Amino acid sequence: MIGRRLAPSLLLACAAAAAPARAEPTWSFDLSIEGCPTVDAIRLRELIAIELGTVGAADSARATMIRLSCTAARVSIELTDASTGRRSSTDLDLVTTAAPARPRLLALTVTEFMALTWAELRAPASAVPAPGPAPAVAIAAPSPETKSSVRLFAVAGVRRIGEPRTWLSGGGIGCDLGFGPHLALAADLRAETGETRTTLAAIDWLGGTGTVGLAIGAGRGHLGWDVVPGITVGVVRLSAAPATSDARGGVLTGLWAGPTLTTRLRRSFGDRAYLQLELGAGAVTRSVVGLVNNSSPLVRIQGGWGAAGLGGGVFF
Repeated sequence: MIGRRLAPSLLLACAAAAAPARAEPTWSFDLSIEGCPTVDAIRLRELIAIELGTVGAADSARATMIRLSCTAARVSIELTDASTGRRSSTDLDLVTTAAPARPRLLALTVTEFMALTWAELRAPASAVPAPGPAPAVAIAAPSPETKSSVRLFAVAGVRRIGEPRTWLSGGGIGCDLGFGPHLALAADLRAETGETRTTLAAIDWLGGTGTVGLAIGAGRGHLGWDVVPGITVGVVRLSAAPATSDARGGVLTGLWAGPTLTTRLRRSFGDRAYLQLELGAGAVTRSVVGLVNNSSPLVRIQGGWGAAGLGGGVFF
């Protein structure tokens, strides 16, 4: 009876001992993403982990650092092996891939590139093949545009300037030439009009401004923001219409300039379009003064000013 009771237990124990133990993955990776507002980092990490197990890369005892950086729809992929410090890099162009399929394609590309890199590290030095072109479906050759990006935008805005304080309104166009994910050269041109009313005359404003600055910013998801210190130069035509019939009007054209600081918030839609909200302020260091009878000031462009604008643009 004792033997009969022990038999099932012994069979179960033997079966458990004979079953192969499930190997735990010996690979690991660290993922960092820069300047990729449309990439879901959490979902991409999950897909990479799934694909690594699927292609059998889990048999390789490797720890890898993955760094992704984006310029519009082009993704730069850089792998660094933690044990050897060896780096490998390639590019992936997603411009022709539908948005829902991009995370899957990106995960497949990263995983296959990791598997290829690990295989080269395992192989003897003499057996490592010379680097060749990657599959055309996943990897695209680098182009000069990968080093910089261009944003073109149009904006409508208002400015509060001068003494007496005057509201100007208008619009313009501009562009940003990017150098990496955090720096860009920013420039814009704008046309503005407005009117100042005093007890002596009504003064019509017609002018334009040009601004050049260095945009310093960052982004996360669909949002991007920056601050732009720069210089603004404006040209203005002031036309005075006297309030009384015995006075004579006049026209003054002048140039004003000074430092400016603007902060901008962007919300992107897809890979190409975005909306932009901006707030700015500046100081006039080169002023324009309109005089009455060449003696007392009637209107002055000096001191500080503030501005706000709303616009939209496209990425290239």
